[in-house]
Amino acid sequence: MIYLFAALLTLFGIGFITFKQPVYSALSFTAIVLVACVLFVLSNSPFLAAATMVVYAGATIIVFLFVLMFAQRSKLQSYDVNLNRPILTCFVGGGLLGLLISGIRSMNIAPTEELASSKVADLGKLMYSDYLWTVELAGLLLLVATIAAIVIAQETKSDSMAKFEELVKTRAEGRAPNGSNS
Repeated sequence: MIYLFAALLTLFGIGFITFKQPVYSALSFTAIVLVACVLFVLSNSPFLAAATMVVYAGATIIVFLFVLMFAQRSKLQSYDVNLNRPILTCFVGGGLLGLLISGIRSMNIAPTEELASSKVADLGKLMYSDYLWTVELAGLLLLVATIAAIVIAQETKSDSMAKFEELVKTRAEGRAPNGSNS
C-alpha cells in the first residue's frame, strides 16, 4: 500500500507541475496533501497526518479560492456547465474508496492509552502562551488573503448579467459555451 500511494503522490506531483489549467493544478495539490496524509497514517504517524491536514486545509481552501476566482473571470469553461464522463468518475471514485477502506482495514492500530490530564494541560498552555501570536498571525494572513481574493475577483453586475445572457443564448442554440456543438 505504501508503494502504491507513493506512486500516486509522484503522479499527482508531476500533474501539479505540468497541468496548464490552474483548476487541475489546484486539484492535484489537494490530492498531494491527501495522499501524503494517507502515507503518514500507513507509516504509523497519525499525528503527522492530522497536523498536515490541519495546516494545509486552510492553504488548500485559499488556493482553490484564488484559482477559481481568477481563472474564471473571463468566461465560463465547458467543465463549468457540462458534466464530463460521469460513469468514469463513479468508477474512479469507487476504486479510490475501496483503496481507502482496504488501507484502513489493514492498519495495525494499537489501542490508545489514556493521556494524562497534565500532558493535555501542558499542551494547551504551550499553544495558548508561547505560540499564540504565531497561530493568530497565520489565521489573520488567511483571512486577509480570502478577503483580497474576493475583492479582486469581484465582477460588476453588468459583467455577470452579460455572461448569464450569453450562456442562455448558447444553450438555446444547442451549442456548448465554448462555441462547439454539443
